[in-house]
Amino acid sequence: MNASTEIRERVASRLGAGISVCREKSICVFPQIPSPVVPYALWRIFDALAIDPQAYSPWHRYDICVCFEDHTSELIDVPEYFAKSSMLWMSDDVTGEWRHERNQVDRFINARCKDISKRRVGIVFERVFGYPLDVDPRSFTGRIVRKSNANASHDGRVITGPVSAADYEAGGDRYAYNVHIDNIRGDTITDFRLMWFGHLSPMLHRKERLASIRFARGANAAFLEPVSAHFTPDEVTAIGDFCREFELDYGELDCLRDNESGRIYVVDVNNTPASRLKGLSREDSIEAVVFLATGFAEGFLL
Repeated sequence: MNASTEIRERVASRLGAGISVCREKSICVFPQIPSPVVPYALWRIFDALAIDPQAYSPWHRYDICVCFEDHTSELIDVPEYFAKSSMLWMSDDVTGEWRHERNQVDRFINARCKDISKRRVGIVFERVFGYPLDVDPRSFTGRIVRKSNANASHDGRVITGPVSAADYEAGGDRYAYNVHIDNIRGDTITDFRLMWFGHLSPMLHRKERLASIRFARGANAAFLEPVSAHFTPDEVTAIGDFCREFELDYGELDCLRDNESGRIYVVDVNNTPASRLKGLSREDSIEAVVFLATGFAEGFLL
């Protein structure tokens, strides 16, 4: 049995009769429809549920629209675009006049999550957790992580603060500056990838990577493990509060734990996450996609 067939069978088994409900939903994704060319998690989810998402048509109604734009800041306000472009009309029972139907879509996913920049992550994180992720590199003394403010850059560098005003100004708005989080054991760093569907998935990806390439993409080894094995109930609650404050409906978070303080830090949010499954065993890869699909179904389709 190939992996795709096995995944679909496991998903159908766990959702039971709910699988038919999922497949009856009319779903569009706009403005980008994910494809297997880039292994977006959303593509894996739809494939596992045997759902073929539609491109937007101004003539159709939809149960759900996933706002999916792989940029740091949203370029298109999807609900506003739909409201202006819809060709659905309704007659006013009182006046007899025809007007645009405003309820073309029952539910938008991620319509309010318009900015996933690192600086916004830092602002929301401090507001929810009560301690800072970001520092002012002009006044902070010690190790600092400087990284691109844009999504998916993987260009982090450890620098020593304070930095000169000239160096800071030269960076402009391109960078965010974080506290240095010590998540290194020996020559290995540990990251946690959390999955959010309006609720936190009970499973996470624990990723291990050589400290020498700590800011690189992917992992040397990865494991699918229970969230409860790594986070306390209070931390899980705070992570949920963070996602809601961030206005994230669907996406994934990167979370680190500092060895010295024991504190956790949400350092990245992605509302168009990829799911390359690098470093996972075959069994964990299959289960990872099963949890993606069932989490999405339970959060948005059932």
